[in-house]
Amino acid sequence: MPPLPPPVDYDTDAPPIYLEKVVALYNYDASKPDDLSLSDGDIIYLTHRHDDGWCEGYLRGNSGFFPQNYVQSCG
Repeated sequence: MPPLPPPVDYDTDAPPIYLEKVVALYNYDASKPDDLSLSDGDIIYLTHRHDDGWCEGYLRGNSGFFPQNYVQSCG
């Protein structure tokens, strides 16, 4: 019997340290160069929550800001 293939690592773009994984509830088009565009269903690695309602995170190897009310916790 042939050996099993290695498991797929879906978190290859995860930063070394993050607070939690969140899922995008809505599409968000970046309006500034340091914003992160989101599509409904994207999984984002949340790295910081700001008091003004914005978050920072990683998605597909990119980092940036996005509105906190556009995401919810995955866990």
